Amino acid sequence: AHPLVVWAEPDRLVRLHPHDLPIDDLYAAQLWHLENRAQNEGALPGADINVLPAWAITHGEGQIIAIIDGGVELTHPDLSVLEPGIDGIDGDTIALPGDGQDNPGHGTAVAGVAAAIGDNGIGVAGVAYAASVLPVRLIGGDVSVSVMYDSFVQAVDRGAVVLNNSWGFVPPEPCDAIGDIAALNDAVRYAQIEGRGGLGTVVVFSAGNAGCEQNNYPLLRDNENVIGVGSLTDQDRKWGYSVWGNHVDIAAPSGPAGGGGR
Repeated sequence: AHPLVVWAEPDRLVRLHPHDLPIDDLYAAQLWHLENRAQNEGALPGADINVLPAWAITHGEGQIIAIIDGGVELTHPDLSVLEPGIDGIDGDTIALPGDGQDNPGHGTAVAGVAAAIGDNGIGVAGVAYAASVLPVRLIGGDVSVSVMYDSFVQAVDRGAVVLNNSWGFVPPEPCDAIGDIAALNDAVRYAQIEGRGGLGTVVVFSAGNAGCEQNNYPLLRDNENVIGVGSLTDQDRKWGYSVWGNHVDIAAPSGPAGGGGR
């Protein structure tokens, strides 16, 4: 009650905790793409995907993400992988990376970014960490356009809410025009019309890693439900390898920490 006293309270002991992601995964503190607190030297706080508001709504429970790639490790302890898969290379349902395949771990890594099991005390956490992964193998050998079409359609029919494609076509020169492929356009339209019971399946494609401007990629440019994704560093700058151009819809964190973007 003394007029010179602004406030008074007991001098209690308190314990402070760092502001970390609300998950207990072993490497959670290193997942700067989910929450960037400048845990890496030179990083820009907030240069992330702002995942916490999304997690307040959902963690992807009950959803299926189709990872269309070179196969996924089926027994990975930090992934919920659905079987049977779709293997367009070998024509069976065991969508594992093949022997001698270039970058055989790519599909598993992509699956982890999307849907590694979160809050389980091991490994990392994916963006939709309670979702399941449907492996679709189209990388690791020659594959026909008709098989690609069938694989997209099967993934939609299996209930995939997202078709993730971290791959592309390599023209004779980087960022030359990429020809239109009618069957893939039809596959994308099928996803748009039939996916999720008529609500539409989201189709995500890497914009490309050629590090130049690309303005003639009809599959990404002309299909309204295809999301073309470029690459950002932890400084919120474009990675040097990332393609840019009129088919890029969004850019998202990619690559290692401390990237030299521009």
